[in-house]
Amino acid sequence: MPASADLPEGLWTGGRLTIVRHAPQPGSDSASLLEAWMSPGQGPNAFLHERTDTLYHLLEGAMTFQVDGVLTTLRPGDSVFAARGVAHTYRVDGDTVARVLMIGTPGSPWVDYFRAIGQPAPALSLPPADFVPLPMDTVHRAADANGMRFVGTRLPGASRTGAKSPDDDH
Repeated sequence: MPASADLPEGLWTGGRLTIVRHAPQPGSDSASLLEAWMSPGQGPNAFLHERTDTLYHLLEGAMTFQVDGVLTTLRPGDSVFAARGVAHTYRVDGDTVARVLMIGTPGSPWVDYFRAIGQPAPALSLPPADFVPLPMDTVHRAADANGMRFVGTRLPGASRTGAKSPDDDH
């Protein structure tokens, strides 16, 4: 395993590890590439990006996405696209971790949002069971600052941090 200084930027965000694989220069229109490892049952309230189009590509696990009201089940190798302005959410299905690539264009708002809500991960692993994510008012401020809005509820069976904790409204 590489020394910690050689590891990519990893952030604990809710019930997941978000790895910044490519971050564009501030103000650039180029894309970002994020990799997320998500806990079973993890899923956010429905949200939309006002300035970013996002492609989600599932590498491992199983997920259900809802984009513009349409439910889609993803298996490894499947992708789903959420255009800016379109409400979407997801849930990690089953008992295994999901690993997904997220490509945002332009990517700066997407990366800036995760940096604002993330806490530096000391290792490239999921957060421990006792991890406490930032309060939702902090998350909402970061979302507003980066062109995101929460516009609905989670999918049934989803929670902020995943199956390891009860569902809550935070």
